[in-house]
Amino acid sequence: MESLLREAGLQRRVHYIPAVIRGSWLHAAKLFYALQAMGELERLHATLFEDVHERGLGIGNRADIEALVTRHQVDRGRFLRYYDSGEVREKARDAVLLTRRYAAGGVPGFVIRQRHIVNPETSGGLPGTLEAIQRLLQATDAAESTSLNGR
Repeated sequence: MESLLREAGLQRRVHYIPAVIRGSWLHAAKLFYALQAMGELERLHATLFEDVHERGLGIGNRADIEALVTRHQVDRGRFLRYYDSGEVREKARDAVLLTRRYAAGGVPGFVIRQRHIVNPETSGGLPGTLEAIQRLLQATDAAESTSLNGR
């Protein structure tokens, strides 16, 4: 996904938020935010995605999460301090609320300016999704520019 966003010139405009569809996914959101706070997310994101989605490794509970980060040479004690921090808990709660607010259709899903929801199901696949994102960003950028200039 990152390479497609980079090719489309969108990587700097995307803010990742893990979807929390069910309670057990909260652990994955906390994993995401803990690694982000540690500065390890960029290094491990693709590898962890493969571990979970291709190798079938679990992330549905704390023990699974601990085993996964240990597998990738992340300092367990340091990780758990972040994982259990108030900041990570708050971001994970926000992810739950944003998922409830915006979850509609396929993954990955994109919310443009808190108004438009785009995903492969609604856009005819991933290439259509990227095109829709670019169109919506251009339109909202133009509208924002016009309102700032008083036109």
